[in-house]
Amino acid sequence: MAYNKIEGVPSYQEQKIKQLSSQVVELQSIIMQLRSQLTEKSTTIDQLNSENTQLKSYVEKMQQKSNLLNSNVQNINSIQVPNLESNIMLKPPQITVQKPAISESLSGKKRQCPKCGAMGFDIKEFDDKTKIISYVPRRIYAKKRVCIKCRFEF
Repeated sequence: MAYNKIEGVPSYQEQKIKQLSSQVVELQSIIMQLRSQLTEKSTTIDQLNSENTQLKSYVEKMQQKSNLLNSNVQNINSIQVPNLESNIMLKPPQITVQKPAISESLSGKKRQCPKCGAMGFDIKEFDDKTKIISYVPRRIYAKKRVCIKCRFEF
């Protein structure tokens, strides 16, 4: 075995010490990176927790307002107005909002492929020159529809 003349330590042990000290430096840098990530994540957690508490308080306020409004509506509905012609007590009229219904005539005009079910811009209309509807004042042809997806003509 060859010993190092300066410290009295064999050369292979000295190489091992250098290798381990470089690994220690690398691990310390990794530890520092992980600590910085930990602090960043803890600050984001704190921010999210504070935002969560703010939102919870906002929801509670909105629920209180909703309950107050519901109680006011119930109080208004319970008010009875005497009818002058008879002694029947009337409640205020109930207001209902109706959604406009889609008529069948509008839904029937939607272009839809009977084979694959494609709709809208996937259906193209062309003049069917084999079927003439009118000659006066000019030639009017029937329409032929073609599905772009499946190439079905109808």
